[in-house]
Parts: sequence; C-alpha cells; structure tokens
Amino acid sequence: MMQKSILDQYIDACELVKESEDRIAKLRENRSTVHDTVIGSSPEFPYTVQHYKIEGTPSKELALIDAEERILLLQRGNANALRAEVENWMIGIPARMQRIIRAHIFDRKSWRETAEIIGRGANEYSVRKEFERFMKKNAKMS
Repeated sequence: MMQKSILDQYIDACELVKESEDRIAKLRENRSTVHDTVIGSSPEFPYTVQHYKIEGTPSKELALIDAEERILLLQRGNANALRAEVENWMIGIPARMQRIIRAHIFDRKSWRETAEIIGRGANEYSVRKEFERFMKKNAKMS
C-alpha cells in the first residue's frame, strides 16, 4: 500500500538527502585546526633540542562535530530508506500511473501540464480522476 502522503514525503526525502550530504561536507571542511610547536630532544646522546610542529582538532570540538555528523548520517539513511520504499513500489504499478505520479507529484507539474505530458487525448480532469481512483483503489488493497 502506498498513500499519497508518502509520495509527497518522497520529494522531501530526496531534498533531505542532498541537504544532509551538503551539511556533512561543510562540517568536515570547517573543522578548525590548531597548530603549535613543541620542544623535545633526541632520546639518545647527544640530547639535542628539536622543535616539532603539531596540529589537530580540539577534542571538544571534534566530539560535537562527530555527534552532529552521526545525526546527519542517520537522517540521510532514513530519507534514503523512504526513497527506496517509494521507488520499489513504483516498479510494481502501471507505467501510465508511474508517469502521472512522476510528473504531478515528483516534478510538481499542474494537472494540465501532467495531461500534456501524458498525451493521448488526456486532459487535466481525466488525469486527476485517474490518479485519485488509483490511489483510492490502492489504499483499499492494504
């Protein structure tokens, strides 16, 4: 069973995946790096003094970034699961209905524009009614 609300959520899930990936990339590139120099010596004689350059991300900041990244990865995973559920369902429905759903729901075309895409004498009222009947019939099958 597929409800229209899940089809509407599909669009948001696709956008959420993109947004999550963008935010993860920004988190990774905006990590601050701390640079410092420390003094040490050789462990063997002659104990010559040496300067070492070190760098890293402060542990407190790193923990916050890692926590936010885990949340975003989980969010992206949930959105991908919803996308997969809808796409798997779409495989099993008639091709014409797939076209109607893609045009009207996913591409956000008006019913008139959807009818033009479908062609074959379809008009905005017939395409809309066909969609409504299909969704009503599909809801009863669950």
